[in-house]
Amino acid sequence: MLLKNKRCRFAVIIAFIGLLGIAALLLFSSKFLPPSSVSHIDDKKITASDEGWNVPVRYVFISDKDNPKMAVFDTYTQKIVAHITLQTLADSIDISPQGGFILYAKRGEKTLYRLDLRTLEQQPITVTAPVEQLSVHASGRWVAYTSDNKVIVNDLSSNQELSINTRGNVSLLYAPAGDTLFINETEQGKLTRINLLDQQQQVLVDIGKPVSPISIMPNMMALFFSADKQLYRYSLLDEKLTHYPSIAADERPYITSESRNLLTISNSDSHLQQNSQRQPRLLLVNAYTLALKHSYQLSNIAKGDDKIATGWLEQTAVVIGKHHIASLATIEKSPQLVLFNMKTQHIDALVDTGLKQPDKVLMGQTATLCH
Repeated sequence: MLLKNKRCRFAVIIAFIGLLGIAALLLFSSKFLPPSSVSHIDDKKITASDEGWNVPVRYVFISDKDNPKMAVFDTYTQKIVAHITLQTLADSIDISPQGGFILYAKRGEKTLYRLDLRTLEQQPITVTAPVEQLSVHASGRWVAYTSDNKVIVNDLSSNQELSINTRGNVSLLYAPAGDTLFINETEQGKLTRINLLDQQQQVLVDIGKPVSPISIMPNMMALFFSADKQLYRYSLLDEKLTHYPSIAADERPYITSESRNLLTISNSDSHLQQNSQRQPRLLLVNAYTLALKHSYQLSNIAKGDDKIATGWLEQTAVVIGKHHIASLATIEKSPQLVLFNMKTQHIDALVDTGLKQPDKVLMGQTATLCH
């Protein structure tokens, strides 16, 4: 059992370092790697099976930044199997794996579009305010969206709305389980918990300074964020906020799926060995004791741009198959989808999506390593 746990921890560490390595590899991919065989699918009406594209562990949906179009990627065959014409640009988009649909909207418009993944029917949903960004609850019952210093929560089952005033930039995150929405006003350091059933609001944190987006333990024991280059932990059990000056966290901390480990990026000199040059590092932290377990230098991965590391973790759909661990990502100003194998640390394939500018990558359910 001990050996197994060590192997699991090592696999998690290798997987995350692999994610961070995508950025550097992409710089060289177009020169050294031939594109894979590509399945180009012309736009057409798709006759869906009983489940259609509603197979959360199989299909990946890729939006186009400049066109109302979406590509469907089959992770089993590793091919683009369809293109879906949308009603408008999908500037903001999210998926409800339990509800079996995708919601998308053009920024600044008052209409959401619901794409049913079984029938492929698209229905408009009129809302009361222009949409900036949206987030859908896993069950599909609620959608929360930001609009002009407000967060509006719409109960799609009754069309009732709850409006919460906010200031500055906001990040939205649903609890891994249950009916709770966390509203994080990142410029103010204010975190509010919303009970979606009774609409009760509770301010958990209000520290009056910028904070990173939060990450929540899947077991709902605590949540984490960084501020002033320090790691913070808020206990959801005793509602206490604690900061850890010894952990120099510059970016959002990520929690692994078993709730055991945190990963974050640090630029602090305190984690450097004597006579070492200042380089961004990946820190692996015990999520319960907050003790630093390992520190990995990223000089050969991050290429001096530490933010790209956490950016890739946020925008990457991680797919774990029976015989491999791969990740999917889009490249800026390229029509290709990157399949990066985190075990071999190489790009397996570059798949032509048939889109002009692939943007967001959505998958209903993944064996994701981070939250």
